[in-house]
Amino acid sequence: PAGQAEASGESETAKPPDELPPGVTVLRSGNVDGMAYTLYSDGSIEAQFAGEGPIRFASFAALKAHVEQQQSQ
Repeated sequence: PAGQAEASGESETAKPPDELPPGVTVLRSGNVDGMAYTLYSDGSIEAQFAGEGPIRFASFAALKAHVEQQQSQ
């Protein structure tokens, strides 16, 4: 369905914790190089980007690809 993260690395708008799928929990959250993040038990990760707001990614690899794409623009 539209708006859901795909295994291909597409991102979706972050969901508040009360909208997480059943059984998904927060494993860790913090800041890396000024970027706030939350890692979930399903392997997804939410990152807070300046000017973009929070974005939820299906995996760390998808987040990394997004960051690399932003840096190349």
